[in-house]
Amino acid sequence: MARKPTYEELEQRVKVLEKESFERKRNAEDLKDQKRRLESLIEYSSLAIVTLDEGQNIISCNRDFEKLFCFSESEMVGRNLDELLAGEEYLAGALSYTKETLRGKAIHGSGKRKRKDGAYLDVEFIGVPIIIDGKLTGAYGIYQDVSERKRSEEDLKISRQRLTQIINFLPDATFAIDNDGKVIAWNLAVEKMTGVKAEDMLGKGNYEYAIPFYGNRRSVLIDLVGKWNEEVKQKYQYVKKDEDFLVSETYNSLVKPDGFLWNKASFLYDSNGEVIGAMGLTVGLHRHLRTSVMIPNQNLTILRWSGRKDR
Repeated sequence: MARKPTYEELEQRVKVLEKESFERKRNAEDLKDQKRRLESLIEYSSLAIVTLDEGQNIISCNRDFEKLFCFSESEMVGRNLDELLAGEEYLAGALSYTKETLRGKAIHGSGKRKRKDGAYLDVEFIGVPIIIDGKLTGAYGIYQDVSERKRSEEDLKISRQRLTQIINFLPDATFAIDNDGKVIAWNLAVEKMTGVKAEDMLGKGNYEYAIPFYGNRRSVLIDLVGKWNEEVKQKYQYVKKDEDFLVSETYNSLVKPDGFLWNKASFLYDSNGEVIGAMGLTVGLHRHLRTSVMIPNQNLTILRWSGRKDR
């Protein structure tokens, strides 16, 4: 016959059960609090966020997701995300990202996605799998409209193409750099002067463009346009502002036949008046002492040193 527990033992067991019950309640409250925090983060985020089940069907979304794709949440719940937004043209690409997420991998990509009215947006997206106790239970999709950025990138690409075409027709050695100091144009004349081909120079930074002229990486006149430097100025016989440009003369034994160079540099602006880089022109003084650059009214224009747009 089993021994009956004593009063003290029963009292101790009750205390243990009460403690376990309290811990469970506290954990449940913590879980609820975490859920409320996550829901608040999703709802008030400036990014478009959608919650999906394990089949990539929409469970819920925030207001920014509704606004981005012009659907109400009620119109989307229960529908497959890829079929709803990718459209037939981009469905295969969207499904390839979905497969990665269903394997438990976070993904980051970009592409076209369709609004309710049929218009396509350029979006950047992140897929984050939801894994509980080792099992995939769904995913979060986070979207951002990058249409404006894509248009700007395309405009910049077209502008650089036009710049290259214009610069290649100039008779004097000319090159251009972007705001990061990377070479975006290197014309035929500068190829001939330095012996360096455009394909070996385009995209290079870290003062790579100075090496063919001076034998080492260093700031040159084109760098003074954006940031004045007295130390760099001392490397030239003189540097002065001549109307819209910086002008200098220097001697460089690497450049034949005479080594005496006349240099000119200015900012580059796009059609909106934004600085996108700088342009430098170099002339051997054995050819002529001065030159001017006349460029048609294109998206990329050489503008005044003062930073004001040509009128």
